Amino acid sequence: MWDALSFTAETHQAGPLRFLTVGIMGGFLGHYRRLKFYQKTRDYQTLEDRDLWLLELTLTDEQHKLLAASLERKGDLRYPYTFFHRNCAYYIQTVLADVVQSVPYPRGMVSPIEVYRLAANSDAAGGHFFRPAESTQVRNRLLALGDSTAQIVLRSEWQTLATNYSWLRDLNQEDRLIIHEYLEWRTLRLNSVPADEVTEGLKLLRRLNAESMGSPLADRRRNVIGAAISPPRFHQYGKVTASGQIGGDHRLGLRYRPGVHDLTDPWEGHRPINTMEALALEISVSAWDRPSSLRLEEFVVFSQRSLSPVDAVSAKRSWLLDVAVRRPSTDSELKGSVRYGTGYAKQILKSGAHIHALLGGSLESSITRTTVAVDMQGGISAMIGRSWRGGLETEWRGKRALSSVGHRRFVAWLHHDVHGSIGIGARAVRERGSTVGWLSISARVGN
Repeated sequence: MWDALSFTAETHQAGPLRFLTVGIMGGFLGHYRRLKFYQKTRDYQTLEDRDLWLLELTLTDEQHKLLAASLERKGDLRYPYTFFHRNCAYYIQTVLADVVQSVPYPRGMVSPIEVYRLAANSDAAGGHFFRPAESTQVRNRLLALGDSTAQIVLRSEWQTLATNYSWLRDLNQEDRLIIHEYLEWRTLRLNSVPADEVTEGLKLLRRLNAESMGSPLADRRRNVIGAAISPPRFHQYGKVTASGQIGGDHRLGLRYRPGVHDLTDPWEGHRPINTMEALALEISVSAWDRPSSLRLEEFVVFSQRSLSPVDAVSAKRSWLLDVAVRRPSTDSELKGSVRYGTGYAKQILKSGAHIHALLGGSLESSITRTTVAVDMQGGISAMIGRSWRGGLETEWRGKRALSSVGHRRFVAWLHHDVHGSIGIGARAVRERGSTVGWLSISARVGN
């Protein structure tokens, strides 16, 4: 049995607003925790339904001693925790730096992907492994059922299946094992005790399957590390963008986005069609006016869309949360805004095409007035192979459209809105070792 080391923040079941503000500004504490590997993978894969990318570290006897000494020093101490600086990745990298000489101590903003990249390029790196989320495994096994059984499962409520006792008895052994696992997994997603009829159905399945020796259900719960894979293509986070605007107040801008995941970025390490931005800052200067005027265009505290596709296994709603200060148009005043939305997404092609729709509202406030608005947005995105991604979106609130296509090395986009503004942009990416260089340029024409 392998051991696992994690760093856990002590949030004391904080509500969403306190979790966001205290997590960004600081105020939570955290601590190191050692537990069995299967316990941590159960938390990640089954309870939190995450994909796992794992990197094997081949430590020498001396490095094992250094690791034991590092953990002994840290003991039961508590450490300050924030989302972007002293986060879980920061403290894991600290331990790695204590043990592996080629891994530096963390500085500035730290992300899990960057720590993985540093470890993968160190002299202690071994093989790479992948363990899909529990929902992905269950979905794949459901799709492997016979056509008639698969159609019944895909079109029925899971509670109805669990209470159809005669149907459960008539299943063949292999299908019954898969259905049993699916129904057990669905009960884990409940926030309450399942109905008595559902419990009886699960008892029936346990009794029937107990007669089968060497159940694959039991085999899959062994303490295995996962399937060997080639090194994953995680993308770097920090991006710098230079921009220009022609029309109205001609301006040149510079934007820094330290924490970001865009639609056209590689999906490894993220859910498909999930987007994120944090602590992004954009400033601009007038291009031809003298004297030049410097102004703030946008500051994004936190913005994320979690577009979870709805299917026979996952029934989570998609959501949007955006907290920012920005100028809605090029000549308008700054407005602070909080946006929230909910909706659905669905995968429409096995190759990775998704459609999504969100409906929500926003509260905007400026020096002169405060307004409430309704937001709607929808779009389609696709992934072709492991390199190409693209999408088309439209948003009613800003009355704008955005389309983009991206390759692992190159991204281009086009957007327009009802104010007559048209923008184009491009970004080139160069990777070498553990460093990534970004060159991003965009231009905007109109008021």
